[in-house]
Amino acid sequence: CFIKDNKQVFYNSFPHDEKMIEKYGKDVVKAIQSGLFKYIAHPDLFMNAYRVWDDKAKEVSRKIIEEALKYNVPLEIMKNTKFPLQEEF
Repeated sequence: CFIKDNKQVFYNSFPHDEKMIEKYGKDVVKAIQSGLFKYIAHPDLFMNAYRVWDDKAKEVSRKIIEEALKYNVPLEIMKNTKFPLQEEF
């Protein structure tokens, strides 16, 4: 979540909103770059509301993955997902 207009806003409260998942991706990248976190849990949180595995979802995911690799920060991988991917990433 983040604060906007003095209100708490959850990333996944905006169904299929490309700008929101871009913000989520940028915020996760900043968190990785900060050096404050040993790992990132729920890097796929944006998929709770953004339910289509399209080019935008892949772009945001790749940015998170690339930065995690660059900074050697592990990403949580969910073993039991409700929404299995229909294609390989």
